[in-house]
Amino acid sequence: MEIINQPSLTFIIPTLNSEKDIKECLEGIAIQDYPKNKIKIFIMDGGSKDKTKEIAKEFNCYIIENPKVIAEYGKAIGIKKSKSDYFILLDSDNIIEDSLWLKKMIHPILIEKDIIGVESQFGTKKEMSFLNRYAALMRIADPIARMFVSKPEIIKKDNYIILKHKTGERIVSGANGFLWNKELVNKFWDKGEVFEEANFTTYLCEEGFCSYAVPNDTYVYHEYVKNLRDFIKKRRKIAGKFLNRKTKKINTWLDNLSLSKKILVTLYCLSIILPLLEAIKNSIRDKDTAWFIHPVTCFITAVLYTYSYVKWGVRG
Repeated sequence: MEIINQPSLTFIIPTLNSEKDIKECLEGIAIQDYPKNKIKIFIMDGGSKDKTKEIAKEFNCYIIENPKVIAEYGKAIGIKKSKSDYFILLDSDNIIEDSLWLKKMIHPILIEKDIIGVESQFGTKKEMSFLNRYAALMRIADPIARMFVSKPEIIKKDNYIILKHKTGERIVSGANGFLWNKELVNKFWDKGEVFEEANFTTYLCEEGFCSYAVPNDTYVYHEYVKNLRDFIKKRRKIAGKFLNRKTKKINTWLDNLSLSKKILVTLYCLSIILPLLEAIKNSIRDKDTAWFIHPVTCFITAVLYTYSYVKWGVRG
């Protein structure tokens, strides 16, 4: 795939003791069939005590300190410092195996000027753990957030598709290899201390920018969790972030959802039976039994989020 106009790009990667993943992540960038002088890599490090920064230096990364540790703060710092035409938010446990990945990602945004950005698909492999395959198949690894996202219109192009939402709908995307339309970010982002993808994509959609592209045959492999304990820790972390935001009266992408929908989604996840039926259907469609963890993850997430929501209500 030849791209005559080869814009500059910055990969923004938050890290904290990411030694076990960061080398493979950076190797995926290093193999890209793209001019090396057009690529910069920002490692937004939250104070790693292992060999994360040492490994990053081997790949000529720019190491930038993230004093507040949390990834969303690091992303905000990186975006502000980036001078490239575009930037890509990549997590340290995201693996790219295709040398043409970057060219495939760049192609749609050079054609579709008003899209939010370009999302890479999540790939699955047999050697991936049950939970990691499940998270990739869901695309949105949070089973409750996934149910709040609006279903977009799908517009097929030659080498990619456009997912087009209606104005005001919710879009949960923006991380794990997402290439951002920097012009829209510069125009609408308030340059605050944090950059939270789901909140910002939903805000852009309120402003009428509701579409993003997904290239064909373009994948990121995500080492999301190792086991169910890790999954629970991630869900508790997300619940804690929600509680913190609501306590501080910070707006989130969930604010305008009706209480009735929140209750129905919660009851659906707690029911066990309905998620099991969905798991059976999707396991047949995707030919992957990883879907059978779905009732368990739905139930756990619903319990944790309900507790957090009630706790916020009591505080409020």
